[in-house]
Order: sequence, then C-alpha cells, then structure tokens
Amino acid sequence: MTPTPTPAEIEDILLDILRANRPGMKVRGCRSHLEIHDREVQKRLLEPLLKARAEAGLIGPLDDLGHDTAFVAAWNRAICGESEDWDCRSLALPFVRAALQGVPDMLRKLFNYDAGPIKGALLRRLPDILAGGDFQRPATCAALKSRVTGDHVWFRVDGFLPAFCRKDGAAIESAPKLPAFFDVTVPDEAPALIGLIAFHGEGVTDDESQKAWEAWRAAEGEAGLDRYGLAESMAGSILRTRHSFRATGIFQVLLRQDESVSVEAGPDGFTLYRGSVAGLKRIVDEGLLLIGPRATFMKILVEGGFSKAGASDYLDRLAQTNSAFAATVPAGSSMRILVDPETLCGFDAPDPYEMFSHASTAEAIPIFAAGTFPMPEMVSHRERLARAREPEASTP
Repeated sequence: MTPTPTPAEIEDILLDILRANRPGMKVRGCRSHLEIHDREVQKRLLEPLLKARAEAGLIGPLDDLGHDTAFVAAWNRAICGESEDWDCRSLALPFVRAALQGVPDMLRKLFNYDAGPIKGALLRRLPDILAGGDFQRPATCAALKSRVTGDHVWFRVDGFLPAFCRKDGAAIESAPKLPAFFDVTVPDEAPALIGLIAFHGEGVTDDESQKAWEAWRAAEGEAGLDRYGLAESMAGSILRTRHSFRATGIFQVLLRQDESVSVEAGPDGFTLYRGSVAGLKRIVDEGLLLIGPRATFMKILVEGGFSKAGASDYLDRLAQTNSAFAATVPAGSSMRILVDPETLCGFDAPDPYEMFSHASTAEAIPIFAAGTFPMPEMVSHRERLARAREPEASTP
C-alpha cells in the first residue's frame, strides 16, 4: 500500500473486508461482529498504511502528554511495524467508531448488528478519514481513557495525524504529577500495628479466615472502597488508598498478585520492602496489603461476629504465619506509605511473572515505614525513570 492511497483505493479494500465478513460470521477471539471488522481494518488497512507513512516521513509517534492511553501505545507500535495481535481493540476501533458517528440509534444497531446502516456509514466515511481527509468532530472510546486520571481523551483527525483534545475540542492538558507517598501523623501513644496480606495461614481454620475476610469486605463496602473503576487509573488507585485510611483507619495497598513484602523491625519502628529480602520476615499471598492499628482490626472483626477474645487470639496466631506481621512503634513516630501504583504493581519488573527478590535492603524499594528514624525516600516509577535518563554530572 502506498503512503497516500486515494479514498477509492481504500474503499476497494474495505469492500473486500465487508463482503467477506457477513452478519452471523464468528471469528475466534472477536467479541462481536463489528470487532471482526475492526480486526480486518487493523490488519489490512491500518498496519500497512501507518508503517508506510512513517517510513515516508509523513507521520511519527503520538504524544498524549503523559496520559498513557492504549490508543497511543498501539499507534506507536504500528508505525514501527510492531503491532500486537489484538491492537485492533485500541487502534482500529476508534477509527471505525468515528466513521459510525451520526448513525441514528447506533447503540441498538451495534448490539443487533444492523448491517445496512453500519456498512453504509463505514463505506461513506472511513475511506476519507484514512486517506487523510479532515475529521473534526471529537471522538473517543475505551482505548482513549487516560491511565493516569481515568478521564477520557478525545481526538480529531486533521490530515494524517490524530490531534488530541477535550470533548469540547479544546486542547488537552498534560497528565498531572501524582504523589508518590503520603506522610501520616501517628498518635502520641505507642500504637500496635498489624500488617496482613491474607486472612488465612497455618494454625488458622478455614472458618476463621472466611469470617475475617467477610468482616473486612463488609467494612470495605461500607466505606465505598469496592466501588467499580477505582483501580482502573493511577489516580483512582491512590484515592482508594487515601480514602481507605480516612474511612476505616487501615491502609489498603494493591500489589502484584502473589508479590511478597519483607519486614525489617527494630526498637525504633519498622520498614516494609517490596518483594523478598534475604534475612527478613516475608509475608506473601494475594496481592492486597492491609496495614493499620491492631485496635482497628479488632473493631472490624468484632463487628463481623468475633468475640473480643476470639479476635485477639485470631490476630495473634495470624501474625505468626507468613500472611501477616505485628509490630509496635514508639510514641512520637512518623509514618510514610508509598502509593505510586506503577511501583507497587511492578512496572519495572523485567518479567511480569517473576517476583522481586533482593540480597539486602539496600537493593529493595521501601513501601511503608513507621518509627522514630528518618523516613526513607519514596519516589514514583516515573521519577526513577527520569533520574535514570539524566546525564551523569561531568567530573572536573
């Protein structure tokens, strides 16, 4: 395909796609008939077209100002000829949906796949859009949702390049810099803290662990922490951690599934590190770390049906397993918690299935600290990348 095909040439390819994929046809992996069109448009039109235009110098990488949309990632792969198998859900989909804008009662037609109006709209509009014609009415979709804020980014097509904007057509703003950590005031008295990563462990019965989990789920639901969509963006994940502490008194931190946390404790407090650290106690299981005062956990368990003595005994036994720990920090302590989702979920992991393992605390990343010692530095994953890109200071 040439870098600048005419609308008629694109229409010929599109006609072949629509003719080959009739209503009722199924393709493994496609969740709807319209997605079959998305996949073919991706493979037969977008991937060769964008790569040819990039090689001709007509287009280049897109910048969504740090919002990290799936659309931009798919575009930047396509111009290098490195598209992934299902990039159609991020790249072709918004172009196809943009071509369908203005079709009356479009939602019903999509669900029922009313082929006539859908094919007609695609043939009328998609060739002009892909040939470089202006498409000024802003469009968006799930692939254009900011991974940082959770808000939608919109786009227009002006020539060969999409232009990002807000729904009203105004220019988008850069994604905000989110906090990497929170500092928390600790009460004057010496608080006893509990950290747990699962409600079960050796010496804990299944009935006890289920009852404790249900007690936490009830407290979580009452506080609104299970609201749909909170974990879909970095801002939402940070908000959930902050709101968890304000509403329940317990920090809720989302880790990678099966990731461990190591505990370094001393008379002046304790520090938690992401992953396993040689020589330190390690707790591991389900990827959700809860940290808070023992008294708060006791209150939640009693409200969930435990007796006071039963709740206390349960927490004592749980703290002896590899699912939890217990510590008391001195009066007047400080507390700091890492909330950067990209660090907690291992965006720096060379292998997403390999757990972090360190020979010493000097190599590990601190994610929680409470004590009278100076609080450790906690920076975001993006800040670490920025520091790594800085040129080394020249030596005299």
